[in-house]
Amino acid sequence: ATTLILDDSTYEPLEPLQYLAYEEAENFFHQIGQNTYYIIHPEEILADNFALWMMNKTPSKRVTSPNVLSRMADIISTAAKDRS
Repeated sequence: ATTLILDDSTYEPLEPLQYLAYEEAENFFHQIGQNTYYIIHPEEILADNFALWMMNKTPSKRVTSPNVLSRMADIISTAAKDRS
């Protein structure tokens, strides 16, 4: 399995397309956590973690990476404060 390499400033895929093997992405699971087994699409990873965050105000057995939910809560909280 592979993942696309994105441009650091635009986040667009590099042209020609370049791929990085998961074995070479040493911090992959550190970034996405292990709260979901669906790791193919970034939007689904975020959606699963968002649902867990909204349903679980206290960590449960299903939440194996509470730090991901905590970081998500911090980002959303900061964005909400910036809007007010």
